[in-house]
Amino acid sequence: MPAKLPKPTGLRPRVRPSRGTAGREPRCALPARLRRPRLLVVGCGDVGLRVLRTLSDRLPLRLHAIAVARTSESCERARALGAHALVVDLDDRRAVRRLGALARWVVHLAPPPPRGVDDPRVGALIAAARPALHRARARRSTPARWVLAGTTGVYGDAGGARFDETRPIAPATDRARRRAAAEFRLRSLARCGLAQASILRVPGLYAHDRWPLDRLRRGDPVLQRDEDVYTNHLHADDLARIVWLALFRGRPGRVVHATDDAPMRLGDWLDRIALAFGLAKPPRASRARIAAGRAAALPQVLGESRRLDNLRLRSELRYRLRWPTIDAALAAMQQRSGKAL
Repeated sequence: MPAKLPKPTGLRPRVRPSRGTAGREPRCALPARLRRPRLLVVGCGDVGLRVLRTLSDRLPLRLHAIAVARTSESCERARALGAHALVVDLDDRRAVRRLGALARWVVHLAPPPPRGVDDPRVGALIAAARPALHRARARRSTPARWVLAGTTGVYGDAGGARFDETRPIAPATDRARRRAAAEFRLRSLARCGLAQASILRVPGLYAHDRWPLDRLRRGDPVLQRDEDVYTNHLHADDLARIVWLALFRGRPGRVVHATDDAPMRLGDWLDRIALAFGLAKPPRASRARIAAGRAAALPQVLGESRRLDNLRLRSELRYRLRWPTIDAALAAMQQRSGKAL
């Protein structure tokens, strides 16, 4: 059975009853709507909506969730799940300033800007939150909790080596450098003692409604077996539960590999999906041949090979993956559709 999500504790404001009011509701008690803990989900796209769906039994009576998205369609989906939703342009610092004091639990799922080597979106959100975080520290309140969903791409190419979170990062692309910059910004916030921050390094995602079928139907080639790269993956619903757990079980400033138990060569991973859906396996070709057939550079996934250890996920976050391997996910899908393996 998958890990049971923890109940939030120690987050209701403590109000001391005045003399002679023992056993009665104190006069200064906050209304119920203000006693609910508040969660801010920044970048509420596919994964953010899955987080809200995971928390559906808490919304809206026990948890006040605020979803920040870039489209009205995503906001409507978030509202349907019981969250309050805001359309915000994360590149507009004035708009982001509105978010600074909305919640003390923050999940940042938004991607960085498409250009540059920094992530000013994370920087703007931190700057907006600093005044409220300083006030909370002055009151000696419970530290705010932040979770950043980053990427395993910050490691660059590891030549297929297996490693844990202590490996130094070596981002090889601007996109990975932007993600590394976001991690640095959040760690700086944690070092100041203003928030308890956890960083999840996330690999390629898939889900029962999110398979790479278009790629398989196009017949995009993958590297021949002796050149193929190791890749890591995770079911998006597992990530949604991991994000919630990291808010409460993540150690301050800690990095956790949010990945499944079975790193695989990319071609083998795609072969399994093709077989399950009755599609042709992707053709194999040499790296030189694939590069010669492309006008642009090779995709990053074909140039970086690594195998990630997820011991911290299992031991520190104490999460038991619902889909520990791609085979488990495909078996569950086929069972749902009534097909025999």
